[in-house]
Amino acid sequence: DVYKRQPDDLARAFRLASLADVPAFSAASVAELLGVDAGEAERMLEGLVDAGLAEVRYGNRYGYHDLLRLFARRQSESTDDPEERSAALLRQLDHVLATVVTAMRRIRPHSIVPDHLHRTTAKGRDLPDAEAAREWLWNAHPQLHGAVRQAVAG
Repeated sequence: DVYKRQPDDLARAFRLASLADVPAFSAASVAELLGVDAGEAERMLEGLVDAGLAEVRYGNRYGYHDLLRLFARRQSESTDDPEERSAALLRQLDHVLATVVTAMRRIRPHSIVPDHLHRTTAKGRDLPDAEAAREWLWNAHPQLHGAVRQAVAG
């Protein structure tokens, strides 16, 4: 079994990255989810791609075939502590919210809305200007929708 032959860190990455209800994910969001730096997350994701457990999607994003996602989630349910699973999802949601706040500040620098949102601990993605923020929002809307839907569902 390919999954069982993976080193512990890759097996954990495979399981926990499947928890976010998104069609594709970046190394940065997986880094937050796993609590590692972006370079380490990318190394793990590339290892999963090499093993055939994940695939490269558009741009610099990764994803799972639907059946592999289900398998990874089942493995996580039977392997990972519920608190670890919950904490991983909260870290990933924090990353998404931090990036949304950054995007809002780039697009509407005088808006007070970001000041009234939940304070994040994650840095989020670096969006250097309004154009980059708009592009990120356009490309990330499926992830945003999935993250919000999952957070509301509890």
